[in-house]
Amino acid sequence: MRRILSVTGVLCLLMAGVAWAQTDEGTAKSGHLSISGMLAHLSDPDTHVHTRMLRSLGLPRRDRFHIAVYTKDPGRLQTVLDPYGQACRQLSRSLFYCSNLTPAQIERIDRADAGWIGLQPLASVRRGSVTSAGDDAHGAADFRARLGVDGNEVNIGVISDGLVNLQASVDSGDLPDNVQIVNGRNGDDENNSDEGRAMAEIIHDLAPGANLFFHSGFPSSLDMIEAIEALTAAGAHIIVDDLGFLGEPVFEDGPIAQAVQTAVDSGVVYVTSAGNSAMDNYHAMYRELNPNDGIANRNEHDFGGGDRTMAITVAPGGLLFVFLQWADRFDGLSGTADYDLHLLDASENVSPCTLPGLFGFCDGADAQLQTAAPPLEQVALLNTRSEAVTVNVMINRYAGEALPLQLLFNGGGFTIDEHNVASSSIFGHACVSDALAIGAIDANDPGFDTIEGFSSQGPCNIYFPTRQTRFKPDVAGADGVNTSLPFFTPFFGTSAAAPHIAAIAALLIELGGGLDEVSPSRIRNIVRLGTTDLGVAGPDHVYGFGVVEAQQAANVLQAAANTAPQSVIESPADDIVIAPGEQPLFQGTCIDAEDPEVNEDGTPFTFAWDFGGVAAASTLQNPSAPPFTTPGTFTISFTCTDANGLSDPTPDSRTITVNVAPRNMITSHGDSVIVEEGSQLNFTGVCDDPENNTPYSYLWRFNGGADRTSSTEQNPSRVRYDTPGDYLASFRCNDAFGSEALASDFVRVLVNPRTSQAGGGGGCSLVSNAPTRPLDALGNMGLPLLVITLIWTWRRRSSG
Repeated sequence: MRRILSVTGVLCLLMAGVAWAQTDEGTAKSGHLSISGMLAHLSDPDTHVHTRMLRSLGLPRRDRFHIAVYTKDPGRLQTVLDPYGQACRQLSRSLFYCSNLTPAQIERIDRADAGWIGLQPLASVRRGSVTSAGDDAHGAADFRARLGVDGNEVNIGVISDGLVNLQASVDSGDLPDNVQIVNGRNGDDENNSDEGRAMAEIIHDLAPGANLFFHSGFPSSLDMIEAIEALTAAGAHIIVDDLGFLGEPVFEDGPIAQAVQTAVDSGVVYVTSAGNSAMDNYHAMYRELNPNDGIANRNEHDFGGGDRTMAITVAPGGLLFVFLQWADRFDGLSGTADYDLHLLDASENVSPCTLPGLFGFCDGADAQLQTAAPPLEQVALLNTRSEAVTVNVMINRYAGEALPLQLLFNGGGFTIDEHNVASSSIFGHACVSDALAIGAIDANDPGFDTIEGFSSQGPCNIYFPTRQTRFKPDVAGADGVNTSLPFFTPFFGTSAAAPHIAAIAALLIELGGGLDEVSPSRIRNIVRLGTTDLGVAGPDHVYGFGVVEAQQAANVLQAAANTAPQSVIESPADDIVIAPGEQPLFQGTCIDAEDPEVNEDGTPFTFAWDFGGVAAASTLQNPSAPPFTTPGTFTISFTCTDANGLSDPTPDSRTITVNVAPRNMITSHGDSVIVEEGSQLNFTGVCDDPENNTPYSYLWRFNGGADRTSSTEQNPSRVRYDTPGDYLASFRCNDAFGSEALASDFVRVLVNPRTSQAGGGGGCSLVSNAPTRPLDALGNMGLPLLVITLIWTWRRRSSG
């Protein structure tokens, strides 16, 4: 009998070709590249932007914007900006900030083609759930009673969103009548919450003799910089703020951090909230999901175990902002990579911004390598539906090298469902080494010893101009306290903790005879040393040095005899597990309660590193050790000695484990398997570790189509595929040290619609008879290397 290739067979083959087709993209982006996608979206009059989203960005209307302009030709740009006078200010050679410009003015700057235009980093208060006991929790009341100090003649400057209804607090006795609003900047705006007044009340409770100053830092970075400068000029001895700016650089000191350092250099004790981002944070080294897909500009990040997205639930009325940064210079001049940031719907196939009831900007894809754009992308989503929605964050390396990544989140009414990383959630000016970054502990916690779950954690990872790991937070303070403001009773968040520490610093300054007698650096160190150690022994990146106890800090200040310095290893930040050949960064610092004397070489300390036999001991503060090549566990120690010969009796130490990562392999189905809808598959995988560091942990991800999303079994069985489509299952394992296999293994699952055998016709199934080429990030393969066998079924027809 003659076998004939039917139309149905041709269609099946064509369908297979469509499913596996590749598309090569060029390396250059096209379109209007000189203005950020977010700014273009917000300023386009034909685009609907919800009022709530604008207000959350400090933009009550769409007729004025606060912009940042990065340029490779500052002279030319200055000429373009001259007509706008004091509305624009040059912050660095390549960066200009302009405030309150109209869309028409921005368009004129854009037409001049003198730089790349984006939004200025905009402020957000570091308030926890809006819900003082801190006076007793920190022992400040007892401090004042015992020592007869109240912060007299100490000037404290407060920066927040606003201090508006001052008279109400004066009338209630919660603030004095001499609070000074510097330059009239009280933040009187409908978007501001009067949080500065709540902060001022906390300070006045603990240090009632201090002089209070206020200047709003809202809504833009330029406003914050001007606030720091104005309060310094007004004579502030201490400045405290509770603001974060998510567009400020993460991997280097940006304009606000530089302004803080300038204030510190002029003699200010600077105190800031550490932030409330421990439950809304992600950082990792970029890792490509599938490096062998052969598609030039599609290089999706693997969040872990072969997962290409990070799921977030946005509640009804919830507002989500996501910011991506990578470790390139933030000058718009010397970038080496271009990463893009996308929001996808729950199916990971559709932009949620195209769906009913969801508004925002879901695709951040500026052209960093073709323009002066900084290493920053941002997306936003507002859910106006009556039910929660799930969205997925995806990162794509469009071009350039693999670099460390950081995701920051803001808004309200959302939950990070997976891949959250609490460490290194402190960023921006809170990372300045000489500023005090304050974490939060509930004042009503019975032991006053448990960090708030949202309190941001360190360390700060700085890459430019030199690689540094900075120890943060410095200390913890009380939140959950009452003020006279109904909206801040109780007052939670590191916004509430920071003013407590600022007030205690004021008491210490008065006790020490003023800043002419006790230096700002000594006050900072006394605050750090006047603590009760919490968490793991010694300073750590959750509690810092611990929770501040006012009387203990007074004892440190008044100690008659010289005390030994405290040694702190800043890098590695914690005990670490590394692969053979890695070279950790070693950095240390010394904390002394005295203004230390100096050695003959002019330095106040000598240093001693012991590398546990891996390398020779070093007397450098930040030595360069050779790579760790031998598997094993090593103890590293760091000791400070002051100029009087006193050494830290309890040197700081770290454990470094050198471990070979395990290997993993899927042992079922080869590279691909083709099934009909409704089929069940059994998956098997193996892990191998040359050092036999068992037990292993396993993670399978099925990435759509299956009756489950993941499995932690080694060999998950009866995984049912009910939805036709092209899917990718991945497998990865970890050893007992937590070392993860360097790459996931994949198997492609093609689910065909169930076919009918009726009518004497034929159905078709596709069977892979040869090894396939590597899969792309979506599981696609090119046709040339796939051998397809068409297996036809037919029914004999009777001849009579």
